[in-house]
Amino acid sequence: MKTKMTLHNMHFYAFHGVMPHERIVGGEYRVTLHLEADFSAACTSDQLEDTLNYAGLYDLVKSEMETPSQLIEHLAGRIHTSIRERYPQIAQLSVTVATGSTGGGGWRQRRSPYRLTCMTVSSHFFCYLCRNI
Repeated sequence: MKTKMTLHNMHFYAFHGVMPHERIVGGEYRVTLHLEADFSAACTSDQLEDTLNYAGLYDLVKSEMETPSQLIEHLAGRIHTSIRERYPQIAQLSVTVATGSTGGGGWRQRRSPYRLTCMTVSSHFFCYLCRNI
């Protein structure tokens, strides 16, 4: 039985970006993972070894967030690759890295006139840049 799991809006303060000030001052990032795997054993056993450990996934993302990248495309790709290598049982994976506007002082609320920039990398490495309001 395929089951979906989401780790939504994991929050990190990190030092990514092309501009020198982005690597000095840093900024807020949110990472969301959507994954699909066979968790049928966990549905009946209630044992941690039959599922994916959320803490392990978080720690893996945290480790990648601590390594600076110029582009969030690269960052999302690195997170995706690390998860796929560590957890081969995942059938489908989507990694979204979002950052607030860097020029205006931090994270923007969803209804703000400013735009949220995010990068999503799927299990097939189909990448797209999206702009959401």
